[in-house]
Amino acid sequence: MPALTRTLVRAAAGLLALSALTACTTSQEDQQGPEERSTPLGSSPTPVGTGQTNTPSAPDEYPDESGYPSAPAVATPGAAQLATLVTALTSIDPALAADPARVAQQAQETCQDIADGKSDTQLVGNVTSRFTVPGGPEVTTEQGQRILDAARSACGG
Repeated sequence: MPALTRTLVRAAAGLLALSALTACTTSQEDQQGPEERSTPLGSSPTPVGTGQTNTPSAPDEYPDESGYPSAPAVATPGAAQLATLVTALTSIDPALAADPARVAQQAQETCQDIADGKSDTQLVGNVTSRFTVPGGPEVTTEQGQRILDAARSACGG
């Protein structure tokens, strides 16, 4: 099997394993509903009898009374989108796709930047520095734009 194909197969297998692990990870606190939690998220315990209540400091921190902070939804690339991104990265420079866990983290951070509404200039700059492989050549602005285009597709945008 050619080296490039082996690299892609290993990267895809690693991404699938990583997505399976992250999908199954929860803590005991995550499994508890707001009424079972010792304190609401984002607050600290208040001593009994002080007249104070355990309420969030910002009035809209829990707008739906669920006990969970609201946050904008960020598209998280699934295994198929990450495999497509790995293929795109490999076509740019195989070293970019050598570490599947790193690619997954980079993709998530890039999706967050996109969701945050950062400008194209900021996005390309962030992608260029984020995807530069330590000890390897720097990602160029042109490569950064190509990576950003692939990441947008992986992020669903």
